[in-house]
Amino acid sequence: MTKRWCESATIEPTTMAPITIPPTTKNSIAITDKSIVSECPWLANTGVDNLMECVDGSRCNGKTDGWSCCNSKGGRARCPVNLKEMCEEKTGCGGGKAHCCESSCAFRGMTKRWCESASGNWKLLFKQDNSARNADTFLHIVLSGTGTESDAFYSALQTLDDTYKNADGKFHFKIVWSELNSAINNYNEWQQSSNPGTSSVITDFQPITLNYSPNTVNSFAGLGLNKVGSRSRCVIDDKPMRGSGWCCIGAMSKNKFRGPYNQMVRKVMLYVWEAGQDEIDNYVDQGNQADAFAADEEAIERILNDQFN
Repeated sequence: MTKRWCESATIEPTTMAPITIPPTTKNSIAITDKSIVSECPWLANTGVDNLMECVDGSRCNGKTDGWSCCNSKGGRARCPVNLKEMCEEKTGCGGGKAHCCESSCAFRGMTKRWCESASGNWKLLFKQDNSARNADTFLHIVLSGTGTESDAFYSALQTLDDTYKNADGKFHFKIVWSELNSAINNYNEWQQSSNPGTSSVITDFQPITLNYSPNTVNSFAGLGLNKVGSRSRCVIDDKPMRGSGWCCIGAMSKNKFRGPYNQMVRKVMLYVWEAGQDEIDNYVDQGNQADAFAADEEAIERILNDQFN
């Protein structure tokens, strides 16, 4: 079928230039510079059904060559046009080693892969370094703000509001424990719709990279404000309804405090992504329209068979 277009437009659909859509949040931007696509090729597709492009530049057909055909070629760089969205998750795709390609990541309960090169930055929301301080922590300074980013204790949690949410209505967070392991795996990164500075109920948790999530009972599932009466260890943690103290933000201790489950730390930093990274949904180009819930026969067949590509 042919996608319906606007008759009032002055440009023929076959020659339509990239459309600029005004951003509605700090994390939702309009992309008209195609150089971003060259840096993040997964923002576009190959233009051919079932044909994937691999990181090494080669192409293979997932249907005839197998959906793991890019695994030995650096991974997937672009998805087929019929499964045009590349997702963050690798669950069940390419033998569990490849970012999933779907007609709609959201339709499958996944997160669309974002572009690190897009304009934006990690904003420091909170920092506690007990190796460089000897002072009490008080609830009001954690939630109302204190210090500068260079201080051993800094909080800007009071600035976190809905303007930091992406087009899916979620915050994008990263918690870092600089003392643990190496710089490449000393953090957890995720999305959630609830504000950890104001809500004790964590909603719409979506993992991105969890280096610390040990088991079902104590698995990491976001951050929330500890309810009144459960703030003796810290103000915010990963089990706010019972105040476990793990993944602590705003520790009351002057010494070591609870980091990721079963590990004690002296330092923690919490970041939120600001402006431009999370939603490249506003990048609209010929053959790459963001039809959020588009479904084709191939996708429907896979859904019915409960299989991921």
